[in-house]
Amino acid sequence: MASTAVATVVASPHLTTEFVVKPLVVLLSFAYPFYASFKALDSQSSENKAQWLTYWTVLSCVNFVESIFYWVLAWLPIFFSLKLLFVLWLQLPMTKGASIIYWKFLYPQIKKHEDKIDSAVSAGQKRVLRMKDQWASIPTTTSSATVSSRPSAAERVLQEMEAGDVGEKGE
Repeated sequence: MASTAVATVVASPHLTTEFVVKPLVVLLSFAYPFYASFKALDSQSSENKAQWLTYWTVLSCVNFVESIFYWVLAWLPIFFSLKLLFVLWLQLPMTKGASIIYWKFLYPQIKKHEDKIDSAVSAGQKRVLRMKDQWASIPTTTSSATVSSRPSAAERVLQEMEAGDVGEKGE
């Protein structure tokens, strides 16, 4: 019975991808690098730490791009097999794939737009903090003392969002 199930998985490329290749991609993309990163952080090797930080940076960019185009990529029958090979290439010390991608492609683009990215991150952080403060002032209970003719903090935030004013005050 077990040999029939194995034969079915091996005979069907879709099932092989679904039950063999995809789990391997996840295992090799995350589980092994997680443990290797733990070991690197626990060691004194700066080179090892840099290798895994570079790997995670590249992998996050790859996964971001993949998430945008996933609906097309998933239809390619060999996509997960190619991703498995790509992840191995990124990780292996003899190929240093993550370093190649980082230094040839990511670093120059990020460096070129660093000021814009820093400004956007800073503005986003300020906006989140302002919204947190506004939402923190929303009463948790409603009593006759808290009901008034002026709008609540939540209503003010919604009005600002509708007017496009959220994040504009106090900058």
